[in-house]
Formats: sequence, structure tokens, C-alpha cells
Amino acid sequence: MTEFEPFPGPGVERVEVVGAVVPGEAYAEAVVAELMGKQAPEPLGRGEFFTGRPGTGVVCGDGRVAKVRLDLDLDWDTARRWVRHALDSERALGLHHPAKTWFLARVDGENRIGNVAPLLEPLHQELPVLSGEDQYRLLARLLGVYLEAATGPGKRLDEGLSNFGRDRQGRLFYLDDDTYDWDDFRSLAEALGYWIRLPLGLGTEGLTALGQELGRGILRHFGDPHWLRVLAQRLNRLFVANAEQAERRTALVEGIQSGHPSFRARMAAPEATGSTERTGSDLLAILADVHANRPALEAVLAYLKAEGITRGIVLGDVVGYGPHPQGCIELLRDSGLTLLKGNHDHAAANSQSRKGFSNTAYWVIEWTRGVLGEEAKGWLDGLPCCLEGEDWLALHGAPRDPTFFNGYVYHMTYEANLDELQDRGVPICFHGHTHIQGTYYRTAKGRDGFSGDPGQELREWRHCLVCPGSVGQPRDGKPGAAFALFHPETGELSHRRVDYDVDPVIDEMEGQGFPRPLLDRLRSGR
Repeated sequence: MTEFEPFPGPGVERVEVVGAVVPGEAYAEAVVAELMGKQAPEPLGRGEFFTGRPGTGVVCGDGRVAKVRLDLDLDWDTARRWVRHALDSERALGLHHPAKTWFLARVDGENRIGNVAPLLEPLHQELPVLSGEDQYRLLARLLGVYLEAATGPGKRLDEGLSNFGRDRQGRLFYLDDDTYDWDDFRSLAEALGYWIRLPLGLGTEGLTALGQELGRGILRHFGDPHWLRVLAQRLNRLFVANAEQAERRTALVEGIQSGHPSFRARMAAPEATGSTERTGSDLLAILADVHANRPALEAVLAYLKAEGITRGIVLGDVVGYGPHPQGCIELLRDSGLTLLKGNHDHAAANSQSRKGFSNTAYWVIEWTRGVLGEEAKGWLDGLPCCLEGEDWLALHGAPRDPTFFNGYVYHMTYEANLDELQDRGVPICFHGHTHIQGTYYRTAKGRDGFSGDPGQELREWRHCLVCPGSVGQPRDGKPGAAFALFHPETGELSHRRVDYDVDPVIDEMEGQGFPRPLLDRLRSGR
């Protein structure tokens, strides 16, 4: 750190250089003082060569640009601490120009915080004049830098093209002063949506290739292919203005998911029988949260067989909490039912998945990983996350959750999830995860409510969120294996529950050393 005082220039009373991103590369005090005395900083705006927050001003000269924080009014010592923190963060990030230099200045009686760096052309100015091939290379490099920041320092860069620039050697640097908390690809999806709308020269083939490069980067940095599905889901929810933009989005999404199972599936329509008589084959069984409880699952499957019901959906969480993961996998693989992935299924198949689980739940996840073979874990990992019918949606968690299986539908969130269904034009959503049987609904007049009635006419409501309860671990105070039956033609829903002997399951859990709260919960149904 060096200090320049006084400077015989217009209005500049004092300058202190705190340091550069790479020590030894800092600009001299005289350079800073000359820029600060050149003119008053011009506030940043949108759509210009320099874009950013209005609280920042810029001064340019001799191939350099100084950015000054006009929104901060700090005493000198506090300002110095602020600058040191900013400089330490940028050194840890390692993505800014080595010569970017942070300084303090007193100009016309006011203390200023700022930095000076080489003047680089931002990508939003450079990109439109490049060839499609060069656009691809540059955007691929930007995405690589972006992912490095997300998984190294754990920060989200501002994805705007104006926040990146290249020097004469072609090196890419981050130009913004700010970084943000990682948001699970939400902002990246919005940025990619903007790229789709730009008149780039990539074409659909170039966008597919860019998506493939991004997908490889996500796997390399995050190690979990589920994030490909999350990003694809976020992209598919974005607004596109016309068929051309929709085609470009499809090309990008296909590239991102290249070589990995799709996050969504569709259920085949039942075979026509020619009969008008209602039979079990007309019904869909809706199961959720089996949780490695084989006797409970066997009781439900026996009921379905006796009623002639052959079609159905399992809304995730085949494993977790219970002692029979392999047995339940085998039963369901041979059941003919359509299976979706839950958060416990995902965690059991991916060793890096820890977030969102209590210590008790995670104990069982680790136990499950130890007893399942690689083939079974691969099968769990390959399950789709979302199923779509003609007028309904099925997933494990909540419709507004882009991860598919982590969000909950309950009294604090059901209104927002009904809003999501309304925005997407989906009348019915089947979900699990809460283990509580019942339906949140919205009427045609906009009134919201909850129904735990055993028989329901879903099409009496404009939108509804249906939880069939849990097969293997109910939490509504009613022991037994819960599920539901749905008639797609009429919209009739019937909540069901069958008894089974829970004592052998509890004995086995106790013998395996399962945490006591799980045994108590299974016995009480809470």
C-alpha cells in the first residue's frame, strides 16, 4: 500500500493505492490522481458501453477506466477496510485483470472508493461482429469461467455480457466489481434465455454444441447430472416470443442433456377395450414415499392386483427411512407402474448429495448406499423427475421447485404452488414428499382451501395439488399404507389406506441400528 499526498490537480486532495489483484501490478498514484482529476465520474446506466448500477460512476482516459462508488460515504479508515475486503475477494476469485487496482481518493472534500483497470471492450459490444464460430468459442469460455467461480469460491458472477471483456492477448476477464450467492442456475438460465433471443450467428447446431459444452462443464464442476435437468427445466419455463426462439431453446436444452436421461416422461394411454363398463383398468394408482418399507408396499400392490388396477405412478422416494431398499426396488421394477425420482432416491444414488437432510434421514441414506449395489443405484439415478398427462402433472416435490423433489407443498407454500399451476395452465398436480394425504385446491372463483375427504371430484376445482400420502411412512397420524386412485376420464379421486403388520419392520430397523425416532414415527404414523 502506498499513499500520494497532496496532488496538485483539480480537486484531488489525496490518493491512496491499496493494491492490485496481482501484487506488483498496481497502477501508480499519479495515474489514479490524473484520472480522478480529469472529470467528474459519469453514473453508469443500461444499454451503454459501460453498464451497471447507477451508484457507480466511470472516468476514462489513456486506455484505462476508473470506476468510483458514488453511493458510499465512508470515513477514510472505514473505506480502507472496505477496499481491503473487496481486494481480498477478487484475489481469491482470480478472474479480474491482474492490474485492476483499488484505491481511495479525496476529491473536492469527499472520500471516494474506486478501482482502475485497463479499458477492455465488453462482450456485448464485441460479440455481434464476430463469426458464429468465434461467438461459440467466446461464449463457451465465458461459461467455463462462470462455472469455475461457482464451484471454486462458490460465487455467482453477474452473467451479463457487459460484465466480461478480453484483452489484446484474447484473455477473458470479469469486469464487474460484485459477485453474488450461488442460486442453483436460476440466473444462468435467464442469461441463456437472453442469448437465445439475440441475433447470434450460432444457429441451432451451434447452440446444441454450446449446450453440450455447458453440460460437460456442469458435470466436471458439479459432478451430478441432476443439475443438467434443473437447468433444462428452468430454460423450458422461460418465455420465448416466437417459433424460431423456441427452436433455438430446444437445441440448447438438447445439447445440455445430451447423453443423459430426460427429466420428464409421458405415460402411455390405456389400451381401448371397447367396453363402456368401468373397470380397474380405467384407474390410475397414485403412490408416493414407499421409503424402503416392503410389507407396506406388498399390501398396496396386493390391493391393486385384487382390484385389477394395472396402471399407476409412484411419485418418488422408493428408498430412505426404511430397511428394505433392494426389495422395494425389485418389486416396483416388476410392477408395471411408472416411477419418478424423489430426493431420497437421488441422495442414495449420489454420494455428494447431503443438503436438505436431517442427521437422522442422512444416517439412513448412508446405510442405504452401503447395502445397494451399483446397478440399483444407477437405476434410481436414471428415474425421470416429472411425468405429464393430458391435464395433469406428477412429481415428487412441488411444481414451482425446479429441482423437482426438494420443495414442499404445505400450508405455507400451497398458494404459490397453485399460482404456478395457474400460470402454466395445469389443472392437477400429483405430488409426494409431505407424507400427508389430502388436496389443496383453488375454485373457479379463486377461493383456496384444503380437503381431506376420502372421495373427491377434482374437476370441480380449477387447480389442485393432490398428495396420496405415504405408503411406507405416513405422517398424518393414521398408521397404514396410504395411496390414492384416480380416474383420468371423470376426474374422480379416492384416497385409500390398507393395513399391514408394522411390527416386523420395526424389529428389523431396530436390529439394523436405525435411529429410534424413525421407529417411533412408523408406529405412530406421525
